[in-house]
Amino acid sequence: MNKFLIIIFFAFTCFQSIGQGLTEKFTSFDIGLVSGGLVIDGSDLNLSFSENSIRELEYNFDKKINSPEKYIALDIAFKWGKYNGLTYSLFLNAPLSGFGKNKAGLSVGYNYPIEIGIFDLLLRPSLGFSGVNTNFKIGSIAVDTFGIVIDDTDYVDRNVSIKAGHSTCYLSPKFEMTFLIAQKFGIMLSASYDYAVNGSEQDIDFTADDFDSTALPFGSDFYNFTIDGNTPTGDLFSSNGMVYSLGISSYFNRE
Repeated sequence: MNKFLIIIFFAFTCFQSIGQGLTEKFTSFDIGLVSGGLVIDGSDLNLSFSENSIRELEYNFDKKINSPEKYIALDIAFKWGKYNGLTYSLFLNAPLSGFGKNKAGLSVGYNYPIEIGIFDLLLRPSLGFSGVNTNFKIGSIAVDTFGIVIDDTDYVDRNVSIKAGHSTCYLSPKFEMTFLIAQKFGIMLSASYDYAVNGSEQDIDFTADDFDSTALPFGSDFYNFTIDGNTPTGDLFSSNGMVYSLGISSYFNRE
């Protein structure tokens, strides 16, 4: 009986500590960093141009690829809703590492506030939907004055950046913890999983330093792109997987 009373007392105390002193509603502006990865199977990237591009040239990037290839992105979000209830978030991710997921979307979640001493801990499970342009930087080439032609675009005496990429949509279940200080500032930690629900086929994008660009499928007649000696028949990389973030928030209370 004594143990049962202790459990009841502890549960009652915890219940009383939920959400004390908080206003009903808030808006917040969040900024932070996101870490994710692209899963790539292979390491030896080779690109050669055929007679269809006038000149037969070959570039072996000979780069070691880790799987997954990690990227860092800037994370910006605008949230609004209840401290204890439904919340909404408009968010943007912009890669800082030359490749990764350019993401824009909306999430719907539910805040569970818990008072811990002078702080409040906000627990927020959510589900997000986003449109994403994902790319992986293969490398760059310096085209000489003889030039090359790719799909009727003439690249002469220019540096050309080469990326593989595609556009897709994601569903992202997420769990977020925010340490709220004086209902004004927050420190956020989160983990989510990106799951692609549809998307375009991946292709190779050539972009010159004057912004001329050409995007073609892996099996194009204008070039031969291989990874470990094989031309990709589907996707070069998978972008499904865990994503982690760390950031700070500025809160504005609303009654």
